[in-house]
Amino acid sequence: FTGKEKNVRFRIAKPDDYTRFFGGEDGVKAYLKELFGEIPTDENAGKYIYYPAYATAETEKAIAEAVKSGCIEGIYAENYSGAEFAKKYRTKLIFGTGANLTNVAATREMLQTEGLTAIVLSKEISAAEQQKIMRTAQKIAPGVAVSALDSGDIKTMDLCYCPFGKTCGACDKREFYTLTDEAGRAFPVRRYKDGPGECRFEIFNCANLVSGAPEGATPLIDCTCERDVAGTIALCGDEEEQKNKFKNYTYGHAKNSVL
Repeated sequence: FTGKEKNVRFRIAKPDDYTRFFGGEDGVKAYLKELFGEIPTDENAGKYIYYPAYATAETEKAIAEAVKSGCIEGIYAENYSGAEFAKKYRTKLIFGTGANLTNVAATREMLQTEGLTAIVLSKEISAAEQQKIMRTAQKIAPGVAVSALDSGDIKTMDLCYCPFGKTCGACDKREFYTLTDEAGRAFPVRRYKDGPGECRFEIFNCANLVSGAPEGATPLIDCTCERDVAGTIALCGDEEEQKNKFKNYTYGHAKNSVL
């Protein structure tokens, strides 16, 4: 996503059910159309499927069906296994925030990855640290976009088990839930089905990020829990309007790194 012109550069869709990629060619294309339907269209924007942090062999097979359909450009991966997948299936790759690009040395190594189109810097380092890495990356691989999480949802945890401790028979199997702590803070929880059909979960921060990307980086906007995707994207670069929309917000680690 390029904030200045506000046109989408990469579109990343997160499937709620990876088993649907086993529905044959027509089923795959229909599901991809459904997934990307809410994301603003730009003819030059590449379509990428989210490759989850805990990807099983069956989940990889499911994503491979999406790649084989010819309807997507590549995958957005949180770890290095995504690089192996991209190499195996000759598809393009974006390294996400989970790749933990926190220093120049790690970034140099990642930039050697075959098929790489973009990297997203760690959300746990300061804007100053991000800019240092960004300058180095742009010299080493000028054709690779350097991005940083700018606004929207902040994922804090991936879970392989159910956080509610319920039996599957009693579950209403919604896509979104809420966990509340002792202070009354509400943390969105997203449920999805992996390749084998097992439930996996993502937990997001109680506050949304505003204006988190440093100058010069391609802003990444996480709309996982957002109903108004187009409206959220349109606010990129407008800090005050982002605050009005999210109400409960944070600047993340722009000023203070956690490292």
